[in-house]
Amino acid sequence: FSAELGIPPHQWLLRRRLERAQELLWQEDGTVREVSRAVGFQDESYFSRLFRKKVGMAPRAYRKRRGGQG
Repeated sequence: FSAELGIPPHQWLLRRRLERAQELLWQEDGTVREVSRAVGFQDESYFSRLFRKKVGMAPRAYRKRRGGQG
């Protein structure tokens, strides 16, 4: 897996989950907690930290930038 994609499976999965979270935050009206759970995170704080690290802003700020609701 790592040789083919260049990253370990766990990192690939985290990346995909955060990409899906971005889609949901942009398209859906659910809360950040609902989005974090929908993409497989039980801990909203952990999700927010990872999201901020990857995207460069908090999930709520990302949603507001996209024109969604907080």
